[in-house]
Amino acid sequence: MKPRRRALIIVCLAVLLAASACAYRTTSRGRSLHGRIAVPFLDNRTGQPDLEVQLTEALVEALEQDGNLEVVSPGDEDFLLQGAVTRYTEAPFSISAEGVADEYKLSIAIVVSFVDQTGQQRGWRDKRVTGSANFYIESSAAGEELTRAGAEVRALEQIVEDILDAIFGEW
Repeated sequence: MKPRRRALIIVCLAVLLAASACAYRTTSRGRSLHGRIAVPFLDNRTGQPDLEVQLTEALVEALEQDGNLEVVSPGDEDFLLQGAVTRYTEAPFSISAEGVADEYKLSIAIVVSFVDQTGQQRGWRDKRVTGSANFYIESSAAGEELTRAGAEVRALEQIVEDILDAIFGEW
């Protein structure tokens, strides 16, 4: 094989490997679970408006993308996912040279139950799930703008992933 052709093949393999690595995701999901699930809007026990709407919509979207469970209206379900947003906090994470907090940690906590309505006892109750992310008041040293809204999105994504792992994970 010619050296130029060999180099081209190696480059192509490296590109394919890199592309497949980007799509790789570690997860504890492994249980096959099928049926209908209802996800009524979560309660919001925090002072943060619309947080329960954002999280409920994110959960429904993730379940629809997963495709194992069909999302239905309450009353026609095999499983019920219900809960409440219980905490929304921001705490200083780092202090600048001037003694002022410039980075904060945002934490969102929920309590959620996955109720099996079929009688096969595949559910769980009152699971506490937390998502967190840092954000800056000003630009970070790397010049990247990490806003409170972005931190909220990342924290909610963590919560959604943890809930899906709990629903579909093997225990």
